[in-house]
Amino acid sequence: GTFYNQRIFEEQGLTEPATHQEFLEMCETLKGAGLIPIAFADQPKWPAGHMFSIFAGYIAGKEKLAQAISGEVPWNDPDFVDAIQTFFVDMNQAGYFIPEVNAVTYDDANLLFASGQAATAITGTWMVGQFSDPEYIPDPVGFFFYPPIDGKPIAPPAGLGSGYFVSQATQNPQEAMRFLDYLFSEEAAKIWIEGVSSIPPIAVNVDDYNISDLMQFTIVNLQQNAETMGYNIDVLTPENFNTMMFDGFQEVLAGTKTAQEQADDLEAAMQQAKEEGKVMDITP
Repeated sequence: GTFYNQRIFEEQGLTEPATHQEFLEMCETLKGAGLIPIAFADQPKWPAGHMFSIFAGYIAGKEKLAQAISGEVPWNDPDFVDAIQTFFVDMNQAGYFIPEVNAVTYDDANLLFASGQAATAITGTWMVGQFSDPEYIPDPVGFFFYPPIDGKPIAPPAGLGSGYFVSQATQNPQEAMRFLDYLFSEEAAKIWIEGVSSIPPIAVNVDDYNISDLMQFTIVNLQQNAETMGYNIDVLTPENFNTMMFDGFQEVLAGTKTAQEQADDLEAAMQQAKEEGKVMDITP
């Protein structure tokens, strides 16, 4: 989702944008005020995959994105070309990102947001705890899902970054499984939320916890919009595809590769993965 500096928004007379066009107009206002509109940086390469997940899901739609991940719809479909063009070319050339975007780390991008040099940060909810900490960012932070593009339904990407497993070699499998059950219990939710400032893995009543307004608002939004969530592409696609995606988007950002060329290369990588039996079918 989009985290934003509420002080800056108030000073610039801005409200949460309701459409993609309003978001672009917001960026123009922020740029005119000498601020970085979006704290986007791609030195580690994976942030580009997350941005593509947003714009591909919003422009192509959740169903078509699932079909593309499953190898059933080509990645050079016009909707995916449009998604690449919109964020990685048009918004980049408009000057909405951190200068020298490919040379700046993810952590440094967040520091630019925390210091008030950048007005928004489009990133994952794993940052809620840090963005709620006044020692990290003194200004109040708000949150909204990226707004609809061309009136289409939103499909914010969601995906598992890691998982829990019980080792086959353990001498205490039942105890290990009971511990995993505990981690997903209401009792443990308090530790997830209040102890480590993390989004809980189960539905909760936020009024039962002593948490920041940002954490409360984020949890409620995630629970209310769970059915609309899209896909985090790189969690579901094969390694060769991800390599092409990450390396290719740096080239697009650098202006040495077009949106169409990147889409064609993504499709070629997917076809190779299909031939090798490495594509996962996630269609309903």
